[in-house]
Amino acid sequence: MITQVLTWWIRQLLEWLPLQLRQSRFQNTIIAEAVPSGITLLARRRGTEVPLGLLGSGSRPATMRSRVALRLPPGILLQCPVDLPLAAERDLPGVLRYEMDRLTPFNADELYWTWRVLGRNRARGRVQVLLLLVPRAAVEASLGALRRGGAALFALEAADGSFVIPLAPTDPRRQRWRRNVLATGAAACAGLAIAAVATPFVLQSLAADTIERGIAGLRPKVERADALRRRIAGGVAGSNVIAAQQAETGDPLAVLSAVTDALADDTYLRELTLRSRVLTLAGQSAVAARLIPALAAAPALRDPAFTAPVTRNDTAQTDLFSIRVLVAP
Repeated sequence: MITQVLTWWIRQLLEWLPLQLRQSRFQNTIIAEAVPSGITLLARRRGTEVPLGLLGSGSRPATMRSRVALRLPPGILLQCPVDLPLAAERDLPGVLRYEMDRLTPFNADELYWTWRVLGRNRARGRVQVLLLLVPRAAVEASLGALRRGGAALFALEAADGSFVIPLAPTDPRRQRWRRNVLATGAAACAGLAIAAVATPFVLQSLAADTIERGIAGLRPKVERADALRRRIAGGVAGSNVIAAQQAETGDPLAVLSAVTDALADDTYLRELTLRSRVLTLAGQSAVAARLIPALAAAPALRDPAFTAPVTRNDTAQTDLFSIRVLVAP
């Protein structure tokens, strides 16, 4: 988990660097380029490329022990813009690998690929990513020839040098560089953690103030509730209050029992509202017309009537209804 967080953090820091600085580590390398006569090698030093000859012609150059990048022919590198949720940025490699067969005609194992973050829209919660792809079959012959020649391959480079797709690191110096970068990222994270120690206390203080204001606003309501609770606990006065309230609005349990007994088994309610002795029922039944006589026959209910036209659900073979009923005292 810590390694993933550090890798993500370092990747975000690298995104802020200019392109020239991000690609500076590819300036002193050996470039392998496929030509009709074989694979030609070029030594690149500080942006200048010097031809070294064809691979396999005579003795292998000593420079082959350096890191070697294969320059891709034009048209081999594919680019695919992808729009993803912002949360996917926490593990872009995993998300892109999982979605590769949906985003492209290839599986992830059939490609050499990498990505570049183009931008973020935090208002929409989206991140725009440029997916760079190279089919393995298109370069496998050249890579195989370079490996047989003893090359320490580390990357695929676009024909114009604008994009680089790293390969699996095989150079120990590459491994050391990654460890150094992770150590630097860990130090940066530790510094940020120390700087952010005060933030929870400030947020806690603000939250406490908000809660105190909320409590002050609710205190009058709480006091009224306590007064009502004391009246109810007083005995007769409390019983009278409850009885008066039930006489005004109706006993919910008694009304629910009367409705349950009156409705047929093939009737289902999706809404039941009791307010000021007016009961509103909404639901579906096999035959809604027979509900009015059934409710009228209940002693606790009076004057049932439809409040809206009955509609027929042909799919479920049921009637959709809405009924208003008065509750007897």
